[in-house]
Order: sequence, then structure tokens, then C-alpha cells
Amino acid sequence: MAQFTVGQAFRRMRDYTTVPQLLDVPAVKRVIAENTMGRFKPGSPVYVYQGVFDELAFSPPVDQLERTYCAQGVSVQYRRIPVGDHVTVAVQGAPGALAYLADRLAGKPAPSTC
Repeated sequence: MAQFTVGQAFRRMRDYTTVPQLLDVPAVKRVIAENTMGRFKPGSPVYVYQGVFDELAFSPPVDQLERTYCAQGVSVQYRRIPVGDHVTVAVQGAPGALAYLADRLAGKPAPSTC
């Protein structure tokens, strides 16, 4: 994973596609709509990490998701990562996500940034 990340860091989505605007492709729009988070209230605590400048998963909708879950009484720990693209943020956030999961499996109470 580290080798892949180093080689792909800070590239734009258009570097990987053959269409000018990937998010305008009808099939891509459909998949995104079907996988939109926030349609249902989670039954367990949630850990979210988000790249502020992620060009694939934009931060304003994720910010709204966190507010929605908090308003529903869900325990949410939200970490905004200020530097990085989609791939590098995935790597940067993974250790915190794994630690969060390990703590839940160990029975520790879930922290919340709500």
C-alpha cells in the first residue's frame, strides 16, 4: 500500500479517467446515489475521517453527515485531515480508524466529537 500511495499521491482524478468529468457519467452518478451515506441511522458508533481537499469525497457533505448523525444521537468521532488527496488521506487516517475499531472491540466507550 505504501508503494502505491507514494506513486499516486497528489494526482488528480482526471489522471485516471478517459472522460472529462467522471462525476457527470450517468452510471457513476447512479452508483454514488445508491451509496450515499446518511440515508439510515447507524446502529453503532461511527468513526469518520475526511480529507478537507478530497476531490472524490467532498468535505461539505461529510460535514453535514456528521451533523446529521450527531442530531440523531449517534456517537461520532470525526477527524478532518487538512492535507492530502483521496489516496493519501486514506493512508493517513487508517491508523486512527484501526485504533478506534480496536477500542470498540475491547469494550471501551466510544468518544464523540458531537
